[in-house]
Amino acid sequence: PSVWGRGYATEAAIAAVAWANQHQPDSTILARVRPANKASQNVALKAGLRRDPAMDDQGEDGMDLAFTNRTGTTG
Repeated sequence: PSVWGRGYATEAAIAAVAWANQHQPDSTILARVRPANKASQNVALKAGLRRDPAMDDQGEDGMDLAFTNRTGTTG
């Protein structure tokens, strides 16, 4: 919590997505985020991922929303 809001997660996510796009261009990048975690949803969007409801899934302890680089997604 002491470093929340400083942009570190966004910076890391952007770098990870850029690396995957360069080295694995045909792979699907997937971020699973809890519905109430708006900050992490924003990180996924800033990293270039889009909301992909078709990939939503039940996690171990609740529903996870999916954000991917797949074409034809919403958001």
